[in-house]
Amino acid sequence: MKVLYPTNVAGRPEAPPGVTLVDYDPRAPIPERDRDAEVLVSWGSTPALMRSAAAELTRLRWVQ
Repeated sequence: MKVLYPTNVAGRPEAPPGVTLVDYDPRAPIPERDRDAEVLVSWGSTPALMRSAAAELTRLRWVQ
């Protein structure tokens, strides 16, 4: 499972087995290579990023 984790949050958690944390800039578009993520930690994300995430992250199942 791929989890997009924002770079503006201090203290990155340790991921359990089977989970990959991928850093992303919450003020920039999500790179195409990471659009298969199933989880988006949205702290500090812009409204524009949230709109694009809804359209582009086709495997997204959970937003925190």
